[in-house]
Amino acid sequence: MTLDVIASSLVTLQALNAARLKEAGAVDAAFVAKTINDSPMNLGQGIWLNDSAEGNLRSAVAVSRATQG
Repeated sequence: MTLDVIASSLVTLQALNAARLKEAGAVDAAFVAKTINDSPMNLGQGIWLNDSAEGNLRSAVAVSRATQG
């Protein structure tokens, strides 16, 4: 979980989370590319979900939150 990320766009948070999952060995480059290029699902209340059926190597989750300002 990463809190208070300085991010001007949702894509920044998508890239951060995808990179963290790749560093953990949970996903491969195909997952990273797909999640950065696809639009996330808005679950409401400022929560967005990104997922891909491609490139999963094991179960994992990454969460980040932009600074409130």
